[in-house]
Amino acid sequence: VARHVPVHQLQQALGATWRQRETLRDGSPVRYNADECTEYVSGCVPNWGKGSTIRKKGALQQRLTWCYYNLRRHMDHPQRQAVGERMSLEDVPSAFRTSLGAGFQFWRDLRPPFNIERCAKVSEDEKHPDGALHRVVYTCGIDYVSERLWKNTSTWDNCVHGVAEMRIPDEFPGSKSMRVISWGNPVLNHSSKNDEKHGIAPIARSIDAKIWSPLADQLHLRPDDPRLAKVREASNRLSLSDPLKTGPMRKLLMSSNPSLPKLAEAERQENLLDVPAVSSLKSTFSKAPHKQREHRIWTQCAGFVRYAG
Repeated sequence: VARHVPVHQLQQALGATWRQRETLRDGSPVRYNADECTEYVSGCVPNWGKGSTIRKKGALQQRLTWCYYNLRRHMDHPQRQAVGERMSLEDVPSAFRTSLGAGFQFWRDLRPPFNIERCAKVSEDEKHPDGALHRVVYTCGIDYVSERLWKNTSTWDNCVHGVAEMRIPDEFPGSKSMRVISWGNPVLNHSSKNDEKHGIAPIARSIDAKIWSPLADQLHLRPDDPRLAKVREASNRLSLSDPLKTGPMRKLLMSSNPSLPKLAEAERQENLLDVPAVSSLKSTFSKAPHKQREHRIWTQCAGFVRYAG
């Protein structure tokens, strides 16, 4: 006798097959590597949560932090001896050069976790069994005393910069065989020249007009459309070192939080720019200009503020 099955029991969620079985029809396991997409061909969709997805960059940061803690316990490790206990005087700010006790020690004063900014693959003639060689630009926080010994304006950017060489296999992070070859030459007074010595390309601060253009986006055109040729030429001529010339008031209004004293100062500067025009009007008309009253008020955030009206 056929048994009636409700419709809601026949319907399954998107990841139901993933949760209900661990083997496929041929008896093979569902998957071993989370990054291998061939396991999803048969409709086996993983039921990942919002915070359970592990990316390669996060896995690299976790692995680099684990390697640092491991080397911290081995005083005679070759990689630790290659970096040294104390940084040289050229690699630290002037505040760390006052005495021997004020020096910075890489294996003592760091406060992980590490943060990876960039990762570049190094071209090699032969393939290595441990994986391709990568140059990884990393940063890490430092201890409280060293953090405030450096700059007095802000402590958010006071960290160690370095370029490490690592062997990363193709199946990473499914494979845990990532190996650190060298920690490089970590420095405190970092500059872009340090990355150029290791062959790390600088971060592009602008986007090519052929790839993306705000005007083409508004007109629903391709960025490489022939009708936008002059726009692309003007974008290539414009550089960040030569910004657009704007007035003091407009420049202040474009900022994040303009205050009342700054607005009053910008208005005074704009009035000074119009002095030649005012002098020409005085010579044309004999009548003296009307004198404006000057008000002075007290504000809680800026104190006394003067304005004409």
